[in-house]
Amino acid sequence: MRVLALLCLVLINPADAAAQLPSQPPLADSGVVIRAWMGDTELRGRLLQPLRPGADSVRYCRFPGPPCDLNPHPSQLGWLRPADLDHLHRQVGTRAVRGAVIGGVGMFALGLIGGLTLNGLCEFDCPSGTEIVLGSIIVGGLTGGSLGALIGSAFPRMERVF
Repeated sequence: MRVLALLCLVLINPADAAAQLPSQPPLADSGVVIRAWMGDTELRGRLLQPLRPGADSVRYCRFPGPPCDLNPHPSQLGWLRPADLDHLHRQVGTRAVRGAVIGGVGMFALGLIGGLTLNGLCEFDCPSGTEIVLGSIIVGGLTGGSLGALIGSAFPRMERVF
């Protein structure tokens, strides 16, 4: 009975569980690619330490340039003062899905047009028109989607932090 009562107290009191959470999560974790603006000046780079609310300054590696490995060149390193920033964006992925959709839909349409054209030009010993059109649509859609995803993965997707 005592175990049940103790279990009920622990489950009812959410303050005990809240003590396990960090006080404030970082605005951007270390290693994240960021774009920041101070007036008309744009800064791009990779954070070398987490950007937490109320931080005085944060160290980052400038981009584009060589990567900041164990012994970075001093010109690659910089300090970012969050209080001086107007806007901050962080990378949250790439545009691979958007590229796959655009490439897949575009090549699907071209495959449809190409399949209908091939079907219209075929005169002797031709497979059925449905096979030609479906084959062109599938090959076109898969090829376009794959190429679109590959191209879209080269473009970062940024999220505004503040």
